[in-house]
Amino acid sequence: MKQMTGLEVLARLCSLSPQTRIIIMTGREDPAVKSIATQIGAVAFFLKPFDDEQFLVAVHHALGTAAGHETKVSLPLPAIRL
Repeated sequence: MKQMTGLEVLARLCSLSPQTRIIIMTGREDPAVKSIATQIGAVAFFLKPFDDEQFLVAVHHALGTAAGHETKVSLPLPAIRL
């Protein structure tokens, strides 16, 4: 990205939408960036390539669901006029 670094995007997203859970995936190993990202608000940080199962566990954690348990989401359907 030319205008912002990934950490700047993370900080901006966290300030605009604190309830949004963010998982970082990067190909660049940098312990300082990982530390800063988790301090800013990332719920997980993965270095590519990463383990699929660990990623799914992080996604379920971010969503507040237990891995392997489906959560049904019920959304109101819009009214349709015929």
